[in-house]
Amino acid sequence: MKFISLPIAICLWLSSYGQTNATKIYNASHLKKGFYRNYEEFINNNPSDTTDFIVNPFVKSKTDSTVFGGDYTLVDSTKKIHHVWGFCDGTDVFVNYSESPFVKHFWKLLGLGPNAFFEIKQKEIFFIGGPLMKLATAAISAAIPAQFEFRRINTNGKFRPLDVLEMRDLLDGYPSLLKEFRAKTDSKVPLDPDPRRNKNITPLTDAEIKKQDEAVIEYLNKLNDILRKK
Repeated sequence: MKFISLPIAICLWLSSYGQTNATKIYNASHLKKGFYRNYEEFINNNPSDTTDFIVNPFVKSKTDSTVFGGDYTLVDSTKKIHHVWGFCDGTDVFVNYSESPFVKHFWKLLGLGPNAFFEIKQKEIFFIGGPLMKLATAAISAAIPAQFEFRRINTNGKFRPLDVLEMRDLLDGYPSLLKEFRAKTDSKVPLDPDPRRNKNITPLTDAEIKKQDEAVIEYLNKLNDILRKK
């Protein structure tokens, strides 16, 4: 029986420990273009449908050209694509997510990792009362500026909200990161997400919300860097 010397064994162990899982999309050297049928195809950088297409990007506003979502147009209009979980143009990934089963939206991923994340545009249109009242309330609510919120895709392929409270839960097993994160975000954060039970809490200013959002993304990226190597 042949034995490996202890120094060689240690070197092999250290080498394997530092390696990343190259089969995952967040460690891939390039992204494959195509359509994903499910989360597994996405996370393994393996789109099963490579029908050619072009991306129609959506920007945030007339004054902000940041691309946050998009749609696609098939090069061959005679073809059809069904059950699209998401798609990749070789550079960016867009995932299908909507809080309504009757609406389809594709959002551009802002970060690839074990917890990929994206930003969605939220705008609620309210219909109250009779026909005339419904038209009036719809017109008023339509004039309200849209809000942008973050979502993440967890390691089981489920879509989750991405906010301060969610980030605390994610960092629960990483005490040093959690301590840093709480130091940046603890002020004015309600422990109970129901605003009816948080009447005495001063609402966050736009600047404070932006600062918290930046901290959430910063520490999610730090967590992803750790998880990439596992």
